Amino acid sequence: MSRIKRTGGEVISISHSDLEKVPPITVVERDDAWKFLIAWDQKVRLKKKTVAKLVPKEVKVDLVSQPISVSHIVVGSRIKNFPITFTGYDH
Repeated sequence: MSRIKRTGGEVISISHSDLEKVPPITVVERDDAWKFLIAWDQKVRLKKKTVAKLVPKEVKVDLVSQPISVSHIVVGSRIKNFPITFTGYDH
């Protein structure tokens, strides 16, 4: 028996045979879950004041497995044409 504690504090028991019936998640579902977790974490923990100097932009990201979109805050640079590498610089 596996014991799982839900968000409301309720503890439920699930047998291992029940867990074996659950199909594995697909790559698309995993990617959508990752996008959702990023949006949730930014909503809960990100303070826009701390990233204000990094030119934050809000980007809508559509989920493939669900008909919803989530918002991501993407930070950039204040310098528009900052080169990735400098001329004459060899690695």
